[in-house]
Amino acid sequence: MSDDPIGEIYSSASFLDDGHQEFRHGSAFYEDHIFVSIILDMNSTHMRMMEEILQTIQDENRIDQKFLYIEPVSVQKWNRLISCDEYNTYRDCLSALERFTRSEFWIDYAKKNSLRNIVDLGVGAGIKDYEIIKSLHEIHDRDAIHFVLLDTSFPMLETTILDIRKKNNDQTYSKRTSGVPHANLIIRAIRTDFLHLNRCQHLLRAADSPVAFFMLGCTFSNLSEAQFVRSLLSATKAGDLFVVGVDLYDSSQKESSIERLKAEYNHSQLYDLASIPINSYLRGHASKLDGSVQVSVEPGVLHSDVRDALTVTISTKINDQLIRLAASSRYMETSLIQFIQEFGFTYRYKQVSPRNPNYVQIAFERN
Repeated sequence: MSDDPIGEIYSSASFLDDGHQEFRHGSAFYEDHIFVSIILDMNSTHMRMMEEILQTIQDENRIDQKFLYIEPVSVQKWNRLISCDEYNTYRDCLSALERFTRSEFWIDYAKKNSLRNIVDLGVGAGIKDYEIIKSLHEIHDRDAIHFVLLDTSFPMLETTILDIRKKNNDQTYSKRTSGVPHANLIIRAIRTDFLHLNRCQHLLRAADSPVAFFMLGCTFSNLSEAQFVRSLLSATKAGDLFVVGVDLYDSSQKESSIERLKAEYNHSQLYDLASIPINSYLRGHASKLDGSVQVSVEPGVLHSDVRDALTVTISTKINDQLIRLAASSRYMETSLIQFIQEFGFTYRYKQVSPRNPNYVQIAFERN
C-alpha cells in the first residue's frame, strides 16, 4: 500500500451511488487495520473557493478563515503556528482534551450510549483525534470506531489521516482476531463546509449509536456562531453530544484579557498563515498589497453573535481598502452557555485546561 492515502484513494474515486451526485468518493483498507474513506463535496472545489475569496473581498471586505487552509503550504504554516511560543491555544486544547477523555462524564456517556460515532469539525491535529479514538478503544475494546473528519481543506484532511495512522502504529491499538485483521478504526474524511452540514448529514452517522461532535481549538470562535449552531442542528438528533473548545474571559479582568488576546495574535507565524488566501488572490488579480498588518480587539457585536464577546481581528490593505483576514472571539462563560442552550442543547459538563484556566471544553447534549 502507498503511504499517501489521499492520493491513492482520490485516483480511484467515483461518484457515490446514492443519489447524491454532488459527492465524489473513494476508499482503501490499510495494513494497519484502518479503513479510510474519502468523500469530496463538489461544491467545495478549489476553483469555487477561489471564486468565493474574490466575492467576499469585493462584497464584504473580508476573507473567510476557512481559506487560510486550502493550499498545500497551509499545513507547514499551521504546524509552525501551533509550535511557536506565542500561540498557546493548541497546547491548552490538547491538555484539556487529555483530561476530558478520562473524565467520569465522558466514560459514563460513552458506556451508556455504546458510543462509536465521532465527528471532528475542523481538522489539522491528528494527535487530538487519536486521544478520542484511544479513549473509545479503551472503553469498548474490539468494537469498531467510526470517525468522521470534516473540513473544507483537502491538505488538512490528508495530514490528519497520516497523523492518526502514525499514532495508531506507534501505540499498537489495532486488534487482531484469530489471525484476521480487525478493522477497529473506520475513518471517513469529508471535504465540505461545516456551516452546511445538512448537505452531508446522511454521511455522518455510520453506527447505531449517538454521535459525539467535537469542535476543538478555537474553531467555533472563528465562525458565525449562530450560523454554525443552526447547521449543527440539521445534523444532530436527541442524545447526541456537542463538545466545543473555547477561550473565556472574566469581565472583571477585561483589560488584561484584551492584552493577552492581542499578544496571542500579534506575531509573524500568524500573519504568515493569514496571508495564504491573500497571496492566492493576488496571483490572479492586479492588486496592490499594503504589506502592513493591523491587530485590534473590539466588542463582539461587530463580529460575534454571542452577547458580551470580545473579538480580535487581523486586517491588511488591498488597493487602499482594509480587508479583514481573520477574526476570533472570546466569551463570558454564562453568555456562551445561554447562547448554545437557546438552540436546543443542554449544558452537561465543563473541562478546564490544566495549562490555562481560561481555556475550556464544554459538553452539550442535544434535547
